[in-house]
Amino acid sequence: MEHLTSGCNRSSRRGLIDLWNSELYEEADWTELDNPQVRSTAVRLPTAVISWRDAKRIHKDSIARGERSYHVHAFIHCYIDDQKFAGEREGIWRRWRFFYEVASHFEGILGVDFSTHADFPEPVKRIQFHKMRVIEHGAIQRGIPTIVNARWGTRETWSYCFDGLPENSVLSIGVVGSGLTRLENRPVFDNGLRKLVEIKRPRSLVIVGSTNYPIFEEIRAGGVAVTQFDGDTCSYFKNGGKKYV
Repeated sequence: MEHLTSGCNRSSRRGLIDLWNSELYEEADWTELDNPQVRSTAVRLPTAVISWRDAKRIHKDSIARGERSYHVHAFIHCYIDDQKFAGEREGIWRRWRFFYEVASHFEGILGVDFSTHADFPEPVKRIQFHKMRVIEHGAIQRGIPTIVNARWGTRETWSYCFDGLPENSVLSIGVVGSGLTRLENRPVFDNGLRKLVEIKRPRSLVIVGSTNYPIFEEIRAGGVAVTQFDGDTCSYFKNGGKKYV
């Protein structure tokens, strides 16, 4: 689609509410499927990660103490249940300004990962992938270091799920809640990861969740560096029920 402006057209009629976040599309380079072309802008790999839920807690506590210039050396991820970061009222799609405000106090963001379950209707899955690219583009435009999220589903999603992802870059992937402990679920994940590596040739992957699966040995053997972090639940129990950041 040819776009008439560098961003998206907004009506000049007074009183209208921007329900589709047109500000986030400004200065986008569009793919053929009308997704923003994004890139990973973080210059260093994470040394720690923290979920959006815990990042909000830290932000609230820091502001309450009057620490308005606080900084946390961790990347924020959204590899958590959707209701904890994508709810109708409090989710990052609706409150994206707050998301970026909190993220500005952290090292950056990774893992903007809206769910795309296999039983979702196809248009719903497509909009979920689109929203990932839009939120990432908005963060990049605002100078927030970003590591772009990669997600896929069954084979028919391959025609659009990788659209807008950078090549020869660092990408993030969430394994939390992926069901890989069940052997019957592994082919979808494994084949999708192989396809991602084939077409996007990432030089490095940041994984949140377990990498104790043969596919990651295969990926490493193929020359892709893998950096692993535990998800929320595993981190919680490893630290005796204490927060890790």
